[in-house]
Amino acid sequence: IFYNAQSLEDDLQEQLGDVSRLAELSLPSALWQYNFEYVNDFVESVFLFEDIVFLRVIAEKKIITTKSHSEFQEKEFSFFKNSSKFKIQEIKIAYNKADVGIVQIAMTRKRINKLIIRDSFITIFLLFVIGVAIFTTNFLLTKKYLFKPLAGLKKSARLIAEGHLDTRIDIESEDEIGQLAQTFRQMMLNIKTITASRDELNHEIAERMQSEDKLRASEEKYRILLENANDAIFVAIGG
Repeated sequence: IFYNAQSLEDDLQEQLGDVSRLAELSLPSALWQYNFEYVNDFVESVFLFEDIVFLRVIAEKKIITTKSHSEFQEKEFSFFKNSSKFKIQEIKIAYNKADVGIVQIAMTRKRINKLIIRDSFITIFLLFVIGVAIFTTNFLLTKKYLFKPLAGLKKSARLIAEGHLDTRIDIESEDEIGQLAQTFRQMMLNIKTITASRDELNHEIAERMQSEDKLRASEEKYRILLENANDAIFVAIGG
């Protein structure tokens, strides 16, 4: 914004310099010869410059001609000189090193100010668009690479906690989330190994308990048979 403003200001100053040089080249002979018709034609041609709002030619302390935009009618050169809204130039016209007149020029900064405001608005709008684009991109990337993987890990952790040890964790990134997913996989493998060992131990214990129950039942059966046999022998001998 500041660069554009300075560039526009320099352009306005360059226009003012062009008009000044044009006056220094075109008016000396005309003022010397009192060719005021040529002076008037010069003034009219100068107003082809878009930003010229006031121009006065003075010769021998008399106003030869004055031209200004309608909104500045009856304004004196001092009005433009004392306002920051204008750029002014006062040029001494010399012919053969003798002063023959003065040209007073005022150029408005209105167009420049409008361009600066427009450029400022465009710049601010572009910054806003860029900011929204950056925010949206960050949000989408964060959602894809952070929120979504974390939600998947959360769901997997819940299923694992519910006993679904075959739950898959499909995260293959190399960042912290990927490392966390790898830790989850390793944890699941450890849990499966521990669970398998526990199940095997429980199965072995159950088989041993079943064998002990069968052995006790068999011992009880033989004890009863032995007692019955002893009773039969005792009866037979007593008889």
